[in-house]
Amino acid sequence: MSNPYPVTTLGEVFEIARGGSPRPIKDYITEDPAGLNWISIKDASNGGKYISETKQKIRKEGLSKSRLVKPGDFLLTNSMSFGRPYIMNTTGCIHDGWLVLSSDPEKVFPDYFYYLLGSETMYRKFSALAGGAVVKNLNIDLVKGVEIPLPPLKEQKRIAAILDKTDAIRRKRRQVIQLAEEFLRAVFLDMFGDPVTNSKGWDTLGLSKVIESERGISYGVVQRGDQDNDGVRLVRISDFTENLFNPKGVIKCSQEISDQYKRTVLKGGELLISIRGTVGRIAVVPDYAVGWNVTREVAIIPLLEGESRAFIRSLLLTGPAQRLISGQVKGVAQSGINLADLREFELIRPPENMIKRYERIEAFVMDKFVSYADEKDYDALFFSLSQTLFAGEL
Repeated sequence: MSNPYPVTTLGEVFEIARGGSPRPIKDYITEDPAGLNWISIKDASNGGKYISETKQKIRKEGLSKSRLVKPGDFLLTNSMSFGRPYIMNTTGCIHDGWLVLSSDPEKVFPDYFYYLLGSETMYRKFSALAGGAVVKNLNIDLVKGVEIPLPPLKEQKRIAAILDKTDAIRRKRRQVIQLAEEFLRAVFLDMFGDPVTNSKGWDTLGLSKVIESERGISYGVVQRGDQDNDGVRLVRISDFTENLFNPKGVIKCSQEISDQYKRTVLKGGELLISIRGTVGRIAVVPDYAVGWNVTREVAIIPLLEGESRAFIRSLLLTGPAQRLISGQVKGVAQSGINLADLREFELIRPPENMIKRYERIEAFVMDKFVSYADEKDYDALFFSLSQTLFAGEL
């Protein structure tokens, strides 16, 4: 069935530009309330539609070396999770890790384009455009040529209303899982104390001592091509957004490319950690993902036989550990954590019987909460519904 909506390009609907950064950026950061909002990926880490405030400001002198964005503009991540869209709810300056899309409000209903730009189909298009480079960035001229369906404004609003309702259900699922994680973090801290300051005085051991030496902590595939149906499936950051392994789309690379990254071919049971963009997400690899590989934004932590995945995952997800990991983030547009810093992370080593007890608690809680949250696969429903709507089939 052909799409009944007119097909146009992003460049015909939006004025597209890249951000810029005054350098060195640390010389422009200011606490002056009159400074300009400095927008980073951290300001969008809650996963919502809008960016309404920023954690940092820059001096007004930095404007000439950056780009000012305004309410109603779209921001797209220019690298890492390509094309992840956000709607501006404030003014501010953006660095070159962002693309800004400005539009005519008589042609564009923001919520429709929020869902379209964030769809799996658009991700694949953006990823293909960025393919081949070691440091992957979206080329503006190529982005302008990406074809999109453009329904009439009234139809855009209808589609957005349907997806809003479905997305609200999906968010409730996430809230259930978040409650489980918050409960487990509280239990962990009560049993073991602050794992960074080691408030209960346990023995400690470096993370590098509990991983497979022949594989080590490694990031994955740099080059990828998502059109190879016979290729190797890749795990990206969006596949474990709730710190649970939950693939949302299919991105692949060729077998030849995957073979160049043998250390990150998944065997099951590894921990995954996001190391670029939004850092510090953690998940355990299930058995059904054996043979898959990971993207360069993801690193594997292949724990030794007998090490507790549940305990170490929970430790790394505690507030103190997450703050320590966030404090090691370096860079601006290509922000991330250094694997050498991660290898030196000190793990507390409580008695084995306490770890086993925590494992039992964690297994019980996650089984109850996650099985409840996954009673219906709302993520699969949402993606299927959105593709049907954008194709004009509903």
